[in-house]
Amino acid sequence: MAQIVRLFVASPGDVATEKKHVGEVAAGLNRNMAAERDVRFDVVEWKTHARPRVHEKGAQGPIDEDMPVEQCDIVVGILWKRFGTPIPEMGGESGTEHEIRAAVAALRQSGKPEVVICFNDAPYRPKDVAESKQATRVLEFREEIRGLELAYDGANDFRDKIRDYLEKYLVAKHKVVPGKATPAIAGDPTRYIKGLREETSHFDVQGLKFGDNRAYRFPIDEFYIPLTTSSSAGADAAKRGEMRAGPIPLQEALLAHPKLLVVGDPGSGKTTFLKRVAFQLCKDWTEGAPLPVRIEAAVLSTYIAQQHTKTGPADASSPDWIPVFLGAQCEEKNRGLPADYFRAKLKAGGCHVLIDGLDETPDELSRERLVKLIRGAAGRVRWLPVRGDVATGREDPDPRL
Repeated sequence: MAQIVRLFVASPGDVATEKKHVGEVAAGLNRNMAAERDVRFDVVEWKTHARPRVHEKGAQGPIDEDMPVEQCDIVVGILWKRFGTPIPEMGGESGTEHEIRAAVAALRQSGKPEVVICFNDAPYRPKDVAESKQATRVLEFREEIRGLELAYDGANDFRDKIRDYLEKYLVAKHKVVPGKATPAIAGDPTRYIKGLREETSHFDVQGLKFGDNRAYRFPIDEFYIPLTTSSSAGADAAKRGEMRAGPIPLQEALLAHPKLLVVGDPGSGKTTFLKRVAFQLCKDWTEGAPLPVRIEAAVLSTYIAQQHTKTGPADASSPDWIPVFLGAQCEEKNRGLPADYFRAKLKAGGCHVLIDGLDETPDELSRERLVKLIRGAAGRVRWLPVRGDVATGREDPDPRL
């Protein structure tokens, strides 16, 4: 049985995103770095750990009884512009204030829990007197609580810093258990996922530029126009070549078929569709979905041409070039995942593989090698190649694959 590290988050409502990040980071570490140490983070949440009921101490009473902070291993306090709503039954303290003070008192008495107080330094301008008073209480509390605080600038910066804190906690408190995790699957993909999300979070409109020659950039989840296709009406109907009446979203076709080929004219939206899928898969990964892998076919082909006589498989069409290439890309972009990590994940079926632009490889020989490579890998992983012609989703890809 893994050792449970109970992690309590004390925070008011204005930092809900940061609170969500704690859970996501903890879940990511549970899959790798914590697992190597036979440890599992359990993020204590009143919605799941406290039994709702009327209490003489108000809403805070059930929380104190069902998830006492003194029995937790880590208490993370997060504050920005709000200090929380005062609870009359608790002498006017807010729930967040009460929880942090209780944690600090327990720490001084018994040495547990470890308490880290996080303050958001992002600029904020109160809109009225009430908000100003809340912000002032945060500043007063910041001066009162002594210790090494965790200052951050916005929710994204918080995610990076709380991950760094929890990684250091694991290193300091728990040793790696020999044989618990093999080197091939060790690694934290959080940095990799963050980079992939940033790459796929937008699209640039060609031909529209700002005065400094920058292209117009739009958030992909707000302005993406879904592509549609036709789909078989079922297994028997598919054999007869029958199609379901009317178009369906390509996302639906992706869910229905473990292998999917998307074809279409240049500029019809294939690459944008793939970026939109990758962006959503990054979100899904935080909830336990397989790791998304996005590969530009032309870049992979060029890498193989440059490296196949120096490193990697002797056969330029070997499927093992995929993890070798992904490891090299991570090293170049400082994303911290080696080729062995991807090799193990692919072998275990733990990836969604998205390959973009099969028709953009530099020459016919390179294209033939890449087609052979993909064909060899297709039986092992979930993949989504994209090339040119007519937009359609197929259960059986191009026979040349």
